Amino acid sequence: MRIGIFGDSWGCGVWGNHKGPDCEDKETYGVVHLGIQHYFWKNNSGSLTDNFSKPAGSNAVALQCLNTYHQYYDIKIFIVTEPFRDFFNKPHLYDSNKTLKQNCEQLVDAQLKEIETLCGESCMVVGGLHKISKNYNFMHTVNWCELIDSSVDWPVYYAGLGYLGPKLNQNLREIIINGRTNKKEIILDEDYAIQWFRNMKNLYPKYFTHCNHPNALGHEILYKELQTVIS
Repeated sequence: MRIGIFGDSWGCGVWGNHKGPDCEDKETYGVVHLGIQHYFWKNNSGSLTDNFSKPAGSNAVALQCLNTYHQYYDIKIFIVTEPFRDFFNKPHLYDSNKTLKQNCEQLVDAQLKEIETLCGESCMVVGGLHKISKNYNFMHTVNWCELIDSSVDWPVYYAGLGYLGPKLNQNLREIIINGRTNKKEIILDEDYAIQWFRNMKNLYPKYFTHCNHPNALGHEILYKELQTVIS
């Protein structure tokens, strides 16, 4: 069985500080555990698992990789991140006649439908930083945050704070504010993101690293969910 993983930094594995081979005694920041890729390699004898996830990647980048390599894998795992990352990277895609929520929902829906057409029944889709609907014809759809703690009412947000906050480039800020999207909607999305990370902060000791990524146990929980479907 050949498995391909496509996503952003959450798909890459567990992140943390470590001493690299070329850094002498200095610590560097990077992947310290391969996450679900490690568990598939460890527990699925004879299977091949490749990981195409990109740090700080967007859904468009992951989808581009999926388009290029999907035919080489029996099962594809696609981890969805905030849809607004695509607008941050390509401001011209943002429709100023629509709200932030409408822009993000329509974009991620179009991307999921493209994945569905491309390899739906052989693809498992994971909502990572962004909860997604299960109304698509995929092999399996699951939201990572709900796997970690289903008792939490996880809010849906569309942009990380670093994308809507001070780091937002001026051109896109003008597009948003001059269009139907107003400051109140931006603040509301930021509030949802803050609440999401507040919820996650309470789970840090067990499931997350200090850098807002799932730890080895968080990856193992996702692996077990996906492996149940495969087997």
